Parts: sequence; structure tokens; C-alpha cells
Amino acid sequence: MVWSSVLRENWLERKKKNINTDIDPDLVRAALSRITSSKRFKGSPGSNRLLSFVVESKLAGQPRLKAYALGVQLFDRPATHDPQVDSIVRTAITRLRKMLNAYYAEEGRDEPIRIVLNKGSYLPVFTLVPDPAPGTSERFECILLAVERLKSIGGASELEYLSTGMSEELISRLSGYYENFIIVYAADVTDAQPCVSSASETPGLIGYLLRGTIRTDADEMRISFKLSECKSGAIYWAESFSARLSSSSLFDIQEQVACEVAATLLDPHGVIYRSFKRKPAEHLGTYLAVFRYHEYQERFTAETHLRARESLETAIGEEPDYADAWAALANVYLGEALFGFNQASRLSSLAEKFLSTAQKAVALEPRNVMANYILAMTLFYRKGRAQFLAMAEHALSLAPSRPDNLAVIGMHLMLVGQWQRGLEMVEKAMKLNPYHPNWHYLALSLYHLHGRRYPEALNAIDRFAALDFFPFQMNLAVIHGYLGNQQEARKALARMFDLWPDAAHKMKEILDFWFPFEDLAEVFTEGLKKAGFSIEQEK
Repeated sequence: MVWSSVLRENWLERKKKNINTDIDPDLVRAALSRITSSKRFKGSPGSNRLLSFVVESKLAGQPRLKAYALGVQLFDRPATHDPQVDSIVRTAITRLRKMLNAYYAEEGRDEPIRIVLNKGSYLPVFTLVPDPAPGTSERFECILLAVERLKSIGGASELEYLSTGMSEELISRLSGYYENFIIVYAADVTDAQPCVSSASETPGLIGYLLRGTIRTDADEMRISFKLSECKSGAIYWAESFSARLSSSSLFDIQEQVACEVAATLLDPHGVIYRSFKRKPAEHLGTYLAVFRYHEYQERFTAETHLRARESLETAIGEEPDYADAWAALANVYLGEALFGFNQASRLSSLAEKFLSTAQKAVALEPRNVMANYILAMTLFYRKGRAQFLAMAEHALSLAPSRPDNLAVIGMHLMLVGQWQRGLEMVEKAMKLNPYHPNWHYLALSLYHLHGRRYPEALNAIDRFAALDFFPFQMNLAVIHGYLGNQQEARKALARMFDLWPDAAHKMKEILDFWFPFEDLAEVFTEGLKKAGFSIEQEK
């Protein structure tokens, strides 16, 4: 756009002469008008009103804007309302931030002036988009997933109905994942092209395109998907799903397929997350901290733990309202207590630390799924059975088909005595996302160990005998102890104490912390004794 380049040149010239480079308020208001009249914002009067209010507040020179004031002035909340309890403002700001990101990824990709709502502030920042300096690298600020309406093969009218229904269900399931993702529904191929081109050209944006087909043959229905990266065109994932129309209702088929596709793509251990592992760390911007956390969840080592902890502590310092980072950090602090990773505090201090950190995450975003299931987990290890169960049910109500939610809650429900229900949840999580982390098999092993089915318990984790992860090695030692495999039991004992030397002196404390309910602490105590280590040896 010509006027864009002229505006940029004038701004750079003023900057060289040390003249005030604040963007002209009239230009900001013109940019605001283009946003509020765009296709994305036109049907959302509430977001338009909120955006206009915060922009005018900033232009008026207001130094700070609080959730309380927004609640009273824009959302008709009484003067007695508590924004820590009533999350309407935080929810609206989060939605507005996502809408702005989506606008700049599509209709507003050529805008020279950006209205940016940074995390941690309710006042926007106005920026002029400069030409990138030669040789500079881009930092990814958001992730766009354009979803094309499924193409029906065969042309029958009922296929069009199936295609539309499947597409809508898919969008619904995908939209349940994370603030970091912008989900765009492209009705057909031609509508998808602007999304693809903008994702390829817009700095700070990673774009993916999900395309699919649907066809039927007599009683059989096959739905196929392909995920590609917009910029490179590389195909990251392709899969087909088959169903017999007479065996299930159409709604059940649509729901099941949509849940599996959403989980496979957007789960923290899914396809899109794994594609990020191929990108240089400096490109990942503020999301790097949460990606470091997911790396730690896949490879439980002292090194990945330390990287995650340092990255997350930096992230919350820079963006104190980043709920995902607070939730992940709570689990990282919990890892110090559970596995002895980089432990710098006594257990009692750590317990308070990981609980308060998880509570902070939920306070920031009450409907954040990861924050809720991690808070539930911290309550479990604080021996709050009733509180854990209540929070677990709440987390499940928020996202009943999200694999990470199902697996974490399922494993801990097993450990409070709901063995069968918990097992079914873990198995469902594993089915929904075939890229699940290895610790899921530990849950299966515990299920069989509790039932004294030692061969089945060994079969669940024997393939991971080479993993240097303390709980895996302890489980192997206990199972081999019960089976009378002394050589294998002693080998596992030696490896587990190499991984956590201090554990040999506080095994009772560790087992009491791991298993505050049920009788697994006694099962492990007996199994360790059979393997050649007695807790009495600690003294």
C-alpha cells in the first residue's frame, strides 16, 4: 500500500531527528475504524465496544486500566464486584486479543499501524510496522490454523450435509485448545487461499492449513485429512478415518473423528507442537517457555527440567498474566518434589510453592484447562482428597476429550481408588493422541501392580527399561522383585539410585508423598524389599 510506505518513511525521518514519534491519534482512530468495520469484528459489538474503549483510554493518556474499572463501566458490574472472582473482563480481553491476532493475519495483514494488546495489560500499544532489517530473524507471535470445509467426493446432496456437519464439529473441537492458536474456518478452497498467503507473508505468524475429504460407499464412510505448513508447503500429517454408518449415529461419528483430529494436531504433545521442535529456539518468542515445558514432559531429565524452569520463570517475569506459563511452572516445581530434579528446597516449602503457583494460574484464567488439571494434581499431592476430586471433576467438565487433561486426571483418580474409571480415561487419552508421552504407560503399570498382576505390570513398561527416569526404574525394580527376577531387580535398583542418590535415604518420605491414598506405598515397600532394598536401610 502506497500510503503505508509514505507513513513509514515520515515516521523514520522524525525518529532520526529525535522528534516525538508517537503515532498520530487520527491515524490510530482510522485504523480502529477499519478494524471495527471488518468482517471479523462486524458481528461482535461487545468486542468493538471494548476495543474502542481501551484505545480511547490510551489516546487520552490514561497510564493504567484495571479490570475493576472495565467491569463497572463496560460490563455493568456492581461497585462491589471482585474481578478476581468474576472473570468476565479477563475472558473478554483474551477473546479480543485473539480476534486482533486473527484480523492481522487475514484482512489486516497490510495494515501499517497495529493495535496490540500485550498480555499483562488492558491498555493497547500502537505500533508502526517497519520493514524488517536485512538478516533479522522473525519471532513467532501466533499460530494460525486455517481449516478448509471438507470436500465431498461423489457429489451426492447427503454428502454436502455430512461435509458441513463434520466441518462444524471439527472447528468446535479445535477451538477448545489454547489461546496461542487462531482457528480460521475457510468455507472452501478459494476462501482458504488468503489465509495461506497471509500466513506465508506475515512476519511473526506460523500458518498451517488443514484440508479434508469425505466420501461414502454403500454403508462405509471414509474421512481423510492432510495438514501442511503454509510457508513451506511441507505436509506434516495425513490420516484417514473409516466408519460404518449402520453401527453408529452420524453425530457420534462426527464427534469421535473431530476429537481425535483435534487431539492429534493441537494436544501439547501433538503434531503441531512437534513441528516446532524443528525450528530454532530463538524463533519461538514467548511461547518457548511452554514448549520447553512440553519437552520436559516428554523427556523427564534434570536437564530438560532445568531448562523448563528457567524459561518459565523468565516468561512470567516478562508476562505476569501468562496463565499457561504459571500452570506449567507449578508442575515443574512439583517435579522437584516427585523426582528430585534440581531440588533446592525442602518438601514442605516446595508443596506450598507448587500449590500457590497453580492457584495463580487458575486465578488468571479460571477456564484454562491446563491450569485446572495441574491445580487438581497439586491438591492431590497436598493430600486434599475432597479438594482434588472437586477440582478434577471441574477440569474434566471444561474439556472432557482433551488427552492431556484426561491422562493427568485419570492417573490421579486411579491413585485415589477410582482404578477402573481412571484407567479408561488414560486409555482414551492414548487413543485420541497417538503421540502421547511415555509416562502414560507408567499409569497402566500401576494399575496392574495394584491388582498384583505382575507380568501384566512388567509388560506395560518393560519396553522402557532403558529410560533414565526414576519412577520407571523404581517400578521395574519392584515388579522384578515380586517376580523373583533378582538380577533385573538389582540392575533397576542401581539405576534408580544413580538417578536420584538422595532417594536411598528418604524412600519412605518419597513413597508417602507419591501415594497419599490407597495402599501403593505398602506395595512398593514390599516390592523394594524383595528386590534387595529395605526401607530400614535408610537409617
